Formats: sequence, C-alpha cells, structure tokens
Amino acid sequence: MIRISGTEEFLVIIITSKTKKRIQYYKNTKHPKAACCLVTVSNNEFSFLSVDSAINCNETERLTIKDIVHRVDENEGFRLEKENVPKYIKDAIVSAIIKSPLQPKAIENLAKASNPI
Repeated sequence: MIRISGTEEFLVIIITSKTKKRIQYYKNTKHPKAACCLVTVSNNEFSFLSVDSAINCNETERLTIKDIVHRVDENEGFRLEKENVPKYIKDAIVSAIIKSPLQPKAIENLAKASNPI
C-alpha cells in the first residue's frame, strides 16, 4: 500500500505468486509494455511470502481503510503488518505505476506525490 499524502486513503497494489502467468498475459494483450510493470519480490524482501512473487503495478486501486475492510471476508479476517520495505523496492513500485500503460493519469499522479509505506 502507498499512503496518499494528506488523506486517509491508500493506493493498494496486489501481489501475485503467478508471476510467469501474469507476464504472459500482458505480453498477449494490446499493452505488452505492462509486463515490465511487475516488480518481482521474494521472501528475502517480504517475510510473509512463501514463493517468489510480483507486485502488479498495473492494477492499483485508490481505497480508504473502510473500503478495504468492506472487501475482507469477515469469516477470514485480515492482518495488516508494516514491513520494512527496502527503498529500491519502493522506488521500483512507484516507477512501475508511473510507467504502466494501464494506469489512469490520476493514479500515476498520486504515485508521484506519495510515499510508500
């Protein structure tokens, strides 16, 4: 998540373990450059990951905490933990959001102005 400065909103980005499948998907669309907007990460960077994964910076959403809570299955719950995200990954995420051919200009501008958490 990237906190949007001066608000109680966040840019929420999904991490997927299906990295190769997602790369192939984007390469087969009319936006093959979107494949370059996946930031690969591993358990070395994020302790909660069990396999190498990718942060999909093509599918970023602007949500409030209330929006996030409403999306969670109340029977499953969720746990939000702050990870110490290395600066190079933060920079790669923001760069990928900005470069993504699938992101609206408004999301791109929010990424430029915000600080990842």
